[in-house]
Amino acid sequence: MKKSEKKSPVGKKVPVKKVIKRLVKTKAQPKTKSVPKSSAVTRTLKSSPKLPKAKTSRKIARPAKSSLKHPWQFVESLRSLILKQLRSAQNRWTLGVICGVISVSALLWRLQRPLELPAPIQSEKPVALALPLSAPEHVPEPAKVEPPQLAAQPVVAAAPVVPPPVVPPAPAAPVPVATAPEHHVSVSAVLRLAFSEAKKLSFAKRVDYWSQYFWQSSSPREKMGSISDAPKIEDVTPLLSDRFDCTTFVETVAALSRSESADDFFSKLVEIRYRDGKADYVHRNHFPEVDWIPNNEKAGILSDITARTAQNAKVPLKTEEKTIDRLAWLNLQIQQRKVTRELASSGANVEWREAAHAKVNYLAVEDVEKVLQQIPDGAILNLVRKNDGKHPVLISHQGYLFRSGGTVMLRHASTGGNIRNVVLTEYLRSLVESSSGAWPVVGINLNQLRG
Repeated sequence: MKKSEKKSPVGKKVPVKKVIKRLVKTKAQPKTKSVPKSSAVTRTLKSSPKLPKAKTSRKIARPAKSSLKHPWQFVESLRSLILKQLRSAQNRWTLGVICGVISVSALLWRLQRPLELPAPIQSEKPVALALPLSAPEHVPEPAKVEPPQLAAQPVVAAAPVVPPPVVPPAPAAPVPVATAPEHHVSVSAVLRLAFSEAKKLSFAKRVDYWSQYFWQSSSPREKMGSISDAPKIEDVTPLLSDRFDCTTFVETVAALSRSESADDFFSKLVEIRYRDGKADYVHRNHFPEVDWIPNNEKAGILSDITARTAQNAKVPLKTEEKTIDRLAWLNLQIQQRKVTRELASSGANVEWREAAHAKVNYLAVEDVEKVLQQIPDGAILNLVRKNDGKHPVLISHQGYLFRSGGTVMLRHASTGGNIRNVVLTEYLRSLVESSSGAWPVVGINLNQLRG
């Protein structure tokens, strides 16, 4: 070895090929490709800074051949020894490059050889293999139990089986307890007791009695809806129902008040609700201004007492007018599917084609407190609103007026079908405050039933 090489081993070109052959040489090791001298390793070694000579020996001990049964184990042992030398050697750049070259060479050699698997372990006892999760476990079959041996008997041929003749079942005799008759509730059964009490009262008291009959409890309303002997009508609204709106409540109470018995009730109700007693959709008194009030007044069922009340109380009588297009309203009901075209087909007559002019007398809201003393018990209240050109009617609500301890009360059916009893003045005040900008309430129209 030259003197310059001893002083400066870092600056000298390292014979990488010889080092690799010396380190990885074994009996069965195949030839590996060498790294050219003019590679990046040479340039890295030349440019690396000079370090003082290491005191430790540069010789790398190889593992004993007897302990290495496979070339790959030798490479791994060699690489671990080089890494151990890196901790103590001062020329770490050189050893690091050598370690990297050895690792790359070993990897290339490993990829070129087929994968060698270790031989299976031979055991004396057979090893049970694990079944997949979906496979059912093997359950040993139970031991078969032989039946006791019986004495041999002669075999007798079985006679042919003849099916019994099919006999149709006899009709079951009717059992009165099990088979109940069809549910049938008559109006007499529901209202017999109430009519016996109402007969003792005057006509004005009857109106109060029948209105309280539905107001104090919901049971009478439910019983009215269960009556099954009502006459058939061609209308979308049943003649009797367990839920009232404002108009059906007024009509039902008026019909009961004008009836002497339950047998008269249906005829009186049809007379009030329908024009000329024809119970169909077209002849129903739809519009209070041009149908319900005028037709019932002509039939002698009620009278308009608004003008007389204003005169007695010395307050001005006011009037609201409107032209109602019945045919346009009927077409709107058909479009909104509130009525079928078949029920409304007979409405295309002269009366429905012509527009109706409504003129309603009313007492102004601000004058109601002045006329309270002139209003009779049992009077019908019709709530009058301003003609805004958007709504088809002028009267939007109906109810009955009664006195209770000197206070005039309004008894009416609310939107939910319940019967309410409220103070008239407070009710009107709340309506004026809530409807001042939408559809203003202007006053009340008063009707009185005739007995």
